[in-house]
Amino acid sequence: MSSKSKYKGDRFDNLYKYIEENYIVVEVFGENALGTRYIDFLINDKKYIVSYNSKSDSYVASRNEWDIFYFGRSLDELKQALSEEEEKGKVVNSMAKEITVLVVKSDVRTGELVVEKKTIADELDVYYKLIGCSCIDIQRRYIYNKQYALVFDDEFRLKNDVSLYVPTMEADDYEEELFGVVVIANDKGDELTSLTEKDVQNIKKCVVNNILRYRVW
Repeated sequence: MSSKSKYKGDRFDNLYKYIEENYIVVEVFGENALGTRYIDFLINDKKYIVSYNSKSDSYVASRNEWDIFYFGRSLDELKQALSEEEEKGKVVNSMAKEITVLVVKSDVRTGELVVEKKTIADELDVYYKLIGCSCIDIQRRYIYNKQYALVFDDEFRLKNDVSLYVPTMEADDYEEELFGVVVIANDKGDELTSLTEKDVQNIKKCVVNNILRYRVW
């Protein structure tokens, strides 16, 4: 990456080299008016940000953009903090509850549907990655007199052309637009749980047989 030579020789370069060698770099930002340079990167598929400020000669590390877990002047201490974050993430991932869900993918240009059964970790980042979004909404809906949770991209219509063919599921006296990718799971009120094989067959039957394709204006 060109940033290597650009920052060669300074303390930011040492930080950058360490991040590049140990993690997945997403983006590197040049120095802003406050003298700060940023690196966006991934630890265990989760986004982290580290920065170096040349005026205060200090480092900051945070989860996403707001949750700071290190602030100081020692690169070695920062490395240790990042290592601890990595180990915490591995433990959390190993303990994550797995659930069986149905993933409904729709082509908004044609209305074509694909329905797949998957076993996933019940973690927010997993839903973001699976659906391809950064903000989800969960709607409770009845299918054949049983309530399920439907997980959507909450910003799909804001980010896409509204003049699209959208598959719409008709079930139990309501219609549900299936924008993009929808994850369907059992709903236990305060948590999502696995679908049973009977659930899978009933939902597939509903999705496949009770579909209207129309244009959203």
